Amino acid sequence: MAYFVSAEIDQLKKIQAAKPTEKSLEEIPRPIKMTSKSLQDAMGLSENKKLYSFCRVSFLPFFFTSKG
Repeated sequence: MAYFVSAEIDQLKKIQAAKPTEKSLEEIPRPIKMTSKSLQDAMGLSENKKLYSFCRVSFLPFFFTSKG
């Protein structure tokens, strides 16, 4: 009896895991006007060149990959 209950619970868990969950994707609002002279300043990283450089290098592959 316990085996059948355990098997049924396992089956229900698998069914729940297979169901897609609805995620709400909210777009990041575009800034009204960029007042800074550079992207580094606009990101608030004018004092942290090392972090700004890391962010730039990290995201480059996402922009320059061919899709197709």
